[in-house]
Amino acid sequence: MAIRDKMRNGQYESTVHLFETMSRQASVSWNATISVYLLNDKFDLSQQLFDRMPERVLVSWNVMISGMATLMKRGRFSLGLCAFILNKGTKYLYSMDREHDITAMAQHHTCMIDLLGHAGRLEDAQVLMRNLPFELDAATWGALLGASRIHGDTKLNEEAAELIIEMGLIIQGCMFSFQTYMKLQVDGVALVRLIRVIKNLRVCEDCHNAIEHISKVVGRLIILRDSNRFHQFDKGSCSCGDHW
Repeated sequence: MAIRDKMRNGQYESTVHLFETMSRQASVSWNATISVYLLNDKFDLSQQLFDRMPERVLVSWNVMISGMATLMKRGRFSLGLCAFILNKGTKYLYSMDREHDITAMAQHHTCMIDLLGHAGRLEDAQVLMRNLPFELDAATWGALLGASRIHGDTKLNEEAAELIIEMGLIIQGCMFSFQTYMKLQVDGVALVRLIRVIKNLRVCEDCHNAIEHISKVVGRLIILRDSNRFHQFDKGSCSCGDHW
């Protein structure tokens, strides 16, 4: 598809132009163009296009809400705009069921937790988590893990990291997907084994933070290779000094 090809090549303006001149705009074209806007920090334009959509399928909501959470993570906006993005995200989430008869799924709520957390509203994020109609998974706790680190809530950060480890760490959407196996030895020491790397990209902050905590909790040296460098995690810290 031409729009996706241009999007992958970073051709922002030509992607938008192609979309606007199409005689027939399928939902996949709308979604791809919204993604382009979000990837280029054009929240206002992504919002306008999303609101113009004649029909929003489940994927459309995924693109918009997850894209808003990603924007918030980048931290490139003023406090006022961050508050606006958060309010808009809340409106979108709850309008899915109330106005569009679409049931919000786990990933939508996880993105909302991400939005709340990165806006500094950690208590509200935890309240939402306690009231979710499904079992919390590592991705949900991963959202809180990253936000609590950014806002300096050490206690919450360690709690989230330990729960992720207990679940058998699987963080989706990061550069790596890990599965952690914990086995009790005679002396009661838990062993963690990194078993799979699925993307050869730069390690994301959430994964990096999680592995630091794993190395501290299990008392093991973890050596990790991403696209930039080697990382040696030992006793809760990394050889890169959190700069990579």
